[in-house]
Amino acid sequence: MERGAAPSRTRRLTAGHVTEYSGTPVAAYPPTRRRMSNTDPDDAYRQAFIEYCTTSAHPPYRQVLQVLYDQFDQWNTVFFGQQLVPPHFVILAPTTPTRLGDYQPHTGWGGSTQIRLRPSLIDGSHPHLVHGSQDAQGWERCWLDVALHACVHYDCDAILAAPEQAEKGHGRIFAQECTRIGALLDLPPVGPARRSRNYQGWPRCASWPRNVRPDDYYRGAYRPDPPTRQRTTDNPLTDPAWQQLRAALRGSDLAPLIERLMASHGVVDADDAC
Repeated sequence: MERGAAPSRTRRLTAGHVTEYSGTPVAAYPPTRRRMSNTDPDDAYRQAFIEYCTTSAHPPYRQVLQVLYDQFDQWNTVFFGQQLVPPHFVILAPTTPTRLGDYQPHTGWGGSTQIRLRPSLIDGSHPHLVHGSQDAQGWERCWLDVALHACVHYDCDAILAAPEQAEKGHGRIFAQECTRIGALLDLPPVGPARRSRNYQGWPRCASWPRNVRPDDYYRGAYRPDPPTRQRTTDNPLTDPAWQQLRAALRGSDLAPLIERLMASHGVVDADDAC
């Protein structure tokens, strides 16, 4: 099965990703960028992995992975000029508890290019989803947006060759790419995650595109802020206090525990968001 050219299956795409531009012309991907080869040494394994995921995996996983690879084909054509090799999508929790997903240049088994999505986004058990409308299409739109965010990190690393170490990857270059793609989706521009570098005061790119979607886009399913009553009853600290505690214990043995507690209370570090 060959991917990276035309989509191998036809499927109605989730509204608002690559099918709804409100008439905005789709600009060609800048031709000056480095074209990535699809003949890397692990290409045969990659194709076998995708074939298995989309045809033979356990049904709940297979359905999600089919959607992810179908959507990636579209994103790669419209947003990245067919220059990205399909990544290894895995339904696996990122190592940082507050992240919804992430991009890694290498897989856990030594291959190239991995994008992880937190399982609780798929089944709706994540704290940002449990207080919502429980709308399945809204859940799908949410985890597809997390995957798109990770693909922009992939683009910055593999195509632009400009991975940003500062701001946890959410700096000026990443913000520019989000803004470029967002223009094709009729979304407003975003700026770097660090407020001191976000001179225009635009929304921060660390949570793009979720933080710039229309209010009704997720059909009420995505609720990043738990109900006020629950926060005041169950959360012993304010969000800034959690961040201060995390910073004070960073690098200590207690740091993982603090991050798990933050995740359980729905507290997200804006620089960690994905």
